[in-house]
Amino acid sequence: MIGKTRLLTTLRSVISKSAAQQTEVVFIGSYSGTSRFANSTIHQNVAENNTHIYFRSVIDGKIGVASTTSLSKDNLLRAMKNSLAIAERALPNPDFKGLPKPVAYKKINTYFEATAAYTPKQRAEVIRDMGRKADKLGLTIAGAFTTSSSEIAVLNSNGIACYQPLTTASLNLIAMSDSSSGYAEGLSRSVLKIPFALITETAFKKCLEGKNPESLEPAKY
Repeated sequence: MIGKTRLLTTLRSVISKSAAQQTEVVFIGSYSGTSRFANSTIHQNVAENNTHIYFRSVIDGKIGVASTTSLSKDNLLRAMKNSLAIAERALPNPDFKGLPKPVAYKKINTYFEATAAYTPKQRAEVIRDMGRKADKLGLTIAGAFTTSSSEIAVLNSNGIACYQPLTTASLNLIAMSDSSSGYAEGLSRSVLKIPFALITETAFKKCLEGKNPESLEPAKY
């Protein structure tokens, strides 16, 4: 996580140098880790870090957009200048009323430190426990467990300066027997609120109740 102060300071410094009549910058950063498993074994553990910064320049109703994935000042300035060059060559948009102005925003809690700090080892321990329960029932499991943290910032030359951090945790689970399968999933901003036991129980129950299916002849039921 870059953080509100550093991010807004950096982006505000860049758009202050814009030659456009109006300028907007949007930052979207995401940081995620995923543990994938099959046959009750983790076969892939990956981490991904993505950053996208979009500039929108406005000149006499003409709009240009350009982006970069780098937070270096030179690359930010280059992307902003590219958006200006695109705007200069664009046709006016008669429906565009200008960039938004500041308003009061409702504060919502979308960031949970427990999710952001969740480690690959902790994900593995959850998967291990589900796998042990599956073994006792003669089942195998597959699925994926992801924890991520993100941050979004929006600034423009009209005075808007917004920042929102957020986290997400998700688990999808497939339980399998020789003749059936059962699926369950959970999703929450806080990993502590994902009901691992309930997800496991639901997937296993579906799988066990679906064992040895019988064919039915076409008819009205």
